[in-house]
Amino acid sequence: MGASGPALGIFPEYRFLSEECPLAPGDAILAFTDGVTEITASKGELFGEERLQEAVRWEVDLPMEDILDQILRKMRGFSVTTTLEHDVCLVAVEEHWATEGITY
Repeated sequence: MGASGPALGIFPEYRFLSEECPLAPGDAILAFTDGVTEITASKGELFGEERLQEAVRWEVDLPMEDILDQILRKMRGFSVTTTLEHDVCLVAVEEHWATEGITY
């Protein structure tokens, strides 16, 4: 926390932008790799960002694990293969408590 610069081991000569965003209890962040949007259906159609956004729409009371399971089921149901082969990675962060003046 509070550090800036590139992620460890990733292109040290590249300038990464950073941004701070305060979170409130109940806020969530979902980060994903491009492999998620590049999942391919039988006719070559890509999963894409719109399908991902639809998959992310969840009930407020669901635990984050259930939300991620729901997204994963939708991705696997769309995929032409039984395994997800690209750099498919989802990372979710959910805020459970608030502290004045701290950004994450």
